[in-house]
Amino acid sequence: MAAENAPAAIHSVAISPGSTVVTKNATCTFTATVTGENDYSSEVVWSVSGQTSQSTFIDSKGVLNVAADEGASSLVVKAVSRQDSAYSATALATIQTATYRVNISVNDGNGGTATEGKTVNAGESMTIKATPKEGWRFVEWKENDKSVSNNQEFTLENITGDRNLTAVFEKEPPKTYTVTASVSSSGGIITPTGASPVPVGSWIGYAITPDRGYRVRMVYVDGAAVGAATSYNFTDVHGDHTISAEFEPDPAQAQTNTNQTGSTDADRDSKTDQTISDDPEQKDRDKTDQTGKNDKADTVKPENKDKTSDKDEQDAAAQKAKQEKEAAAKAEREKMEKERMEKEKAEADAERAQRVELEKEKIEKEKAEADLAAARQKAEKQRQGRIIFGIIAAIAVCALIVFAVVKKRRG
Repeated sequence: MAAENAPAAIHSVAISPGSTVVTKNATCTFTATVTGENDYSSEVVWSVSGQTSQSTFIDSKGVLNVAADEGASSLVVKAVSRQDSAYSATALATIQTATYRVNISVNDGNGGTATEGKTVNAGESMTIKATPKEGWRFVEWKENDKSVSNNQEFTLENITGDRNLTAVFEKEPPKTYTVTASVSSSGGIITPTGASPVPVGSWIGYAITPDRGYRVRMVYVDGAAVGAATSYNFTDVHGDHTISAEFEPDPAQAQTNTNQTGSTDADRDSKTDQTISDDPEQKDRDKTDQTGKNDKADTVKPENKDKTSDKDEQDAAAQKAKQEKEAAAKAEREKMEKERMEKEKAEADAERAQRVELEKEKIEKEKAEADLAAARQKAEKQRQGRIIFGIIAAIAVCALIVFAVVKKRRG
């Protein structure tokens, strides 16, 4: 009966583990064991001391949380009996700095290089840099197929785990320049006209075609006169250019047209007179008196006017058909000239590509020959080394034999 009414009492408190090693940015669970009698309480109050970071703490269940920026080398964990604070226990947690691996790679070794990977301590930072090669450009840094930065130089802050980053490069688009063509007067065209993009190192050709009755007065390239050319080519283009053409009436063609026009008018008048003289009605009217002749003249004139009007309409139709024919011929010439320039451009591009391929093969061949020469030189050095070693070994053996003979004679 007396034992049942005895007060509860605490005998001891123990912590497990009593000592352990923990790392930054990690947790460790401690267990408290309380012994006593008479319905005692097994609850304890947890605490930690020695930390430098406010983010390092232990919760009510004995779970120690060590911050990534913790600067202490060890911590003291304490458990105090909630029923009787005179009983407590402590444990030592030694902090070990965690290390992580930062791996750096590139998506294409031909596109550029990047900072080498290394091992860093937990919480440290690391700056990485990507350097593209000529003809390539940097795009972004990727981690786990996700873009993390598009800066060539990028800093990883507060590293708390392994990192795997890839520098992504891509080929730069071919650089192009612009050649602008125009005409500074009427009387002809330049083909192609306007602004034309030209890849660096390539070429473009122009046709300068005057209209009928005109001729090329002058062609200007980048503002400088180059003569009355009917074609001009820009080769190995490494900059923007301009080309313009100026036309003027061609006196020789104008005189020819005038002579042809005069002859046509004379023929037309002659035919008109012949038509009138062959008209039977005209012969009958010639037999009348003077008054009748006047009346005849008044009657014939409107009829002649009608015939002349018909002839003019026929001439106009013929002239229009001629102009349309000339326009069609001009369009056909322009088409053929354009096809010619496109063909020449394609041939030039193919020739340039072939030269590039040949140069590449030449460089690869020279590199292979250099590697072969280096391998031969290395093999020769190794052979000479073996010969020298053999000579030295032979000398050493001879020395040992001489030494043994001399020693034997003395003995």
